[in-house]
Amino acid sequence: CLGKLDECELYPETFEIVHNYNDQEVYLFVSPQVLSYSNLDEEQVYHSSLSQHNGLINSFDMYVSEYQDQDSIVSLNNKTTLGLPYGYLKTDFNANNSDNGSELYEAAYHLDIDSYSLKAGHFEFEPEVNSTDFLNNTARVAQNSLTVGTSKKLLVGGHNNDKVLSFYVPTSGGVQVFRDGRLIYQDNVPEGQNSIPYSKLPSGRYEVVLEVTSGGQVINTQTYQVYNTKSDSLTQGEVDFVATAGMFSGSHYDYTEHGIQNIEDDVYGKALANYQLTRSLQVGLGGLVTDSGTMYTVGGAYNLIDWDLSTEAVYSQFEDASHFNANIGIPYLSLSYESLDNELGDPVASYMYGYADYSRLSLNSSYSFRGGQSMYAVYSLNNDKQLDNLSNSDEQEQQFISVGYSTPTVLDSRVNINVDYSEETDDISVNLLWSVPLSDTVETIVGLTSDSDDINQFKTTVRRNQL
Repeated sequence: CLGKLDECELYPETFEIVHNYNDQEVYLFVSPQVLSYSNLDEEQVYHSSLSQHNGLINSFDMYVSEYQDQDSIVSLNNKTTLGLPYGYLKTDFNANNSDNGSELYEAAYHLDIDSYSLKAGHFEFEPEVNSTDFLNNTARVAQNSLTVGTSKKLLVGGHNNDKVLSFYVPTSGGVQVFRDGRLIYQDNVPEGQNSIPYSKLPSGRYEVVLEVTSGGQVINTQTYQVYNTKSDSLTQGEVDFVATAGMFSGSHYDYTEHGIQNIEDDVYGKALANYQLTRSLQVGLGGLVTDSGTMYTVGGAYNLIDWDLSTEAVYSQFEDASHFNANIGIPYLSLSYESLDNELGDPVASYMYGYADYSRLSLNSSYSFRGGQSMYAVYSLNNDKQLDNLSNSDEQEQQFISVGYSTPTVLDSRVNINVDYSEETDDISVNLLWSVPLSDTVETIVGLTSDSDDINQFKTTVRRNQL
């Protein structure tokens, strides 16, 4: 107690429980230090935007092919990054001699300042900024734009260094953190409030047990759930936002053939926000506005560590169309579903997804056995409406099943067996591959393909790496 006996105030180092047997009551007294615990490091420090040493990074790959009775194909993919005193320039393009022609994916200026990011230039796809990215869904939006959003790229200590495990130590001692019984972190700690940044823990989503020791004895044990992946950039109660202004720049889809209004070169504005409601749940919303239409988006992402479950769902409403996408993942199994209702030919929806009306379901499963054996199975169901200018539609359903098995065998070789079934052709295809290494850099591959009627392909390949 502190003070006079008749005015005694309990001030425990952590907490104390007092029983009042006369009134049959229990009192809990908690230290102010414990009540001030936080899983967010409020003293966030960011690196300076100024870069003293800049350079040029270029990477490319080239593909050349030629087959009998066919034109040869030459394709070059190139990515270049040029560092500047503030920010950097980035280009990404493909050059080829095919009928589809070359394509510029990105030519933009990027700048990070403290907790914000700026991107300006041409983007064939939505630029990646922060945790709001999942709200962009599967849309392909070619654009010339200026984007500003929250960012933690310059955070001192690296990704998730602002997220911490907070704990209190009554006397100086040590701390150990265990993941499934394995020691992943240990250190000496002084008395008082302490914290361990996520940047010092392995990436992933998992549960840990934290033990505080003093004099060789465990004096405190706590359990935490750790969310430490690239998509887990927010702590509970935090918000990410993105604001974009720009012009549409060439749709990937030929929607104007169907008499739908052309909105290329239209000016648009877009805003997205994502809120970390709980440690497991994110909720986001956003909108896009042009002279030709609007789009409103709402989505959520939920992760459950106990089941190793991750889910994500996004719904977008246009003036005359809607789009929905959902993904569910658990160990060895993933399920995805996407639907587009655009029978009326909404201009904004057609620019992003094409003039189409469909639903697509996909189920994927894989498992690895001991000894290097593995197997997988894939099932997909597609329902597509063939639309025309007269608003007529012809619905088609297609199912596809694929099962595969891989195993090591003699001479350090590997055998792969795959069986495919397509409802569209009502055909079963069997593929057999045998890969035999001849040296560290050379291997030979024997392949056999057959359908329901006969063997239709036999191929032998010799491959050399590290030329």
